[in-house]
Amino acid sequence: MTTPVNFNTAKLLEKKDIIIETSTVYSEHDKTRVYDESDIREGLIIKAPTIAEVVTWIYEKHGIWLFPEWQFSRKMWLYTIQDIASYDNTIKIQEQNYKDVGEVEFNSPTKAYEAAIEYYLTELI
Repeated sequence: MTTPVNFNTAKLLEKKDIIIETSTVYSEHDKTRVYDESDIREGLIIKAPTIAEVVTWIYEKHGIWLFPEWQFSRKMWLYTIQDIASYDNTIKIQEQNYKDVGEVEFNSPTKAYEAAIEYYLTELI
């Protein structure tokens, strides 16, 4: 996905000292808009990598693959965090293979990706 991660995820990446080179950033003064790094003249900036860049970084550094899945029967998106080294070893989340994120919050693959990234960064590394 070429969508930049949201501001909170960008801050979490920075807090974890995860540096993913990208030219897009958030300004501390505007947490809703992504800027080109050259547009920021003053103030703190936070790197805003795309969802795809973060998912790829997690895979390359940790051998973990994050992906959303459409749950047809429940009409909502879920996510899976898969340990690629052991394909049968899906990392359990709340004693399930999926993190159910709800119809309102996770009504898109983008929201499911963001939730998976945030969960991985806060709970697993």
